[in-house]
Amino acid sequence: MRVGVVSYGIYLMHTLCFNAMERIGAKLGIDNGLLLWVLGMAVVYVAAEISFATFERFFQSFRPRDTHAQSSGAEAVART
Repeated sequence: MRVGVVSYGIYLMHTLCFNAMERIGAKLGIDNGLLLWVLGMAVVYVAAEISFATFERFFQSFRPRDTHAQSSGAEAVART
């Protein structure tokens, strides 16, 4: 699911986007909280996608590549 890929961006952007939607809604005279929440979620997702495409993917290129699957701590304990 794509949300899992951009979840860090959602975490970073949600407060900024929801605050912006509240201010825009107030200026436009929209007082329907549900409508603002739905629009805010859409804006958050788009902002997270843009963040992933521009920042996160760039910085992930510096991450070392692991060719072997790392075992979890539980598997390591079970083998000892």
